[in-house]
Amino acid sequence: MKTITVSILMLFFVASCSSVQEDTIKVGAIAALSGNLAVIGQEERIGLDIAISEINEAGGVNGKRLEVIWEDDACDNKKATNSAQKLIAVDNVNVIFGSTCTGTSMSAAAIAEENKVILMSAVTSGSVFSDAGDFAFRTNPVDNTKDLVDYLFSQQVKDVAILSAQNDFAQSLRADFVRFVEQAGGVIVSDESYTIDEVDFRLYLSKMKQAAPDAYFLNVDSGKTGIIIARQAKELGLTPLFGNRGFEAARPEDDPVALEGIVIYGTAGVVDESSAKAQKLFDAYEEQTGKIPFCAFCVASSYDRVYVVAKAMGVCGVDAECMKNWLYEMPPYEGVIGSFVFDERGDPQGVKYGISVFRDGKLVPLSSTY
Repeated sequence: MKTITVSILMLFFVASCSSVQEDTIKVGAIAALSGNLAVIGQEERIGLDIAISEINEAGGVNGKRLEVIWEDDACDNKKATNSAQKLIAVDNVNVIFGSTCTGTSMSAAAIAEENKVILMSAVTSGSVFSDAGDFAFRTNPVDNTKDLVDYLFSQQVKDVAILSAQNDFAQSLRADFVRFVEQAGGVIVSDESYTIDEVDFRLYLSKMKQAAPDAYFLNVDSGKTGIIIARQAKELGLTPLFGNRGFEAARPEDDPVALEGIVIYGTAGVVDESSAKAQKLFDAYEEQTGKIPFCAFCVASSYDRVYVVAKAMGVCGVDAECMKNWLYEMPPYEGVIGSFVFDERGDPQGVKYGISVFRDGKLVPLSSTY
């Protein structure tokens, strides 16, 4: 009798678990939840989690709830690879949202491509990601330093000195920046690079100063490092300073003097925060965190990518091949970050960067140019 009772209970347990699994779609998410870019990774997490919660409250996707499994890669390529492998082999996901950094997104995309799993990034910007594979998409526009170069030349800048981080993100940017400067008739008079574990940049900056450029381009790996470099550059009298979008991860209140006057390209001012969709999202953000977003675009881009994937799932279920094809052909999606579609390389068309300046402890848009 005891054996029969136990057997019945086991059958009930297995049936219950199967029912739960059948009513749930697991998706993976990888981000820099720790390390220098955690300030961005955490924004991604909040935006994604808000979208997941809203979708589930509205009945899920085809009646199934979405369950997200988070992994922290700390912008480490090996960790990103391991996380992607685990999400696919152990958690059996067909979609991975990630990652924060260009290098980690490339690492995860290689695993996703091999296993025919969708990978959707919210903030990866390096141009190399355009060639990450057929299953790789992003809602963040491709880094385009051409418009920053155009801005430089509008300020009568021709000779430029560069300091770049030795990582995938910055090196991809460096190649594009050099090409655009030379195409515009300018000259790179100094081209220095640093490893991401360095904290003293005075030697590089001094060499750059000796070249007597018209402007300095600080091609940094993170906001934290950007502040240190900016502080040391100003101590040495380097001016004017221009930066990449890595400075968007810098908190102006940490050193407003160091950041004051630095012009960067990035996503500040890109999101129309007065729109109904934006207000709904940022109200939810404030209710959850008690503060306004540090990076409005990061939150919004992460939020929008979930809804785009959910639409693909609504048509395809968890068939990644079908989702991939749908994403390439989807009609314009009206998101918080604007209206966009994906091109043949999985890059968003319609989302634009702008030029901004650090002024009085804030990052202020100068223009929304492209």
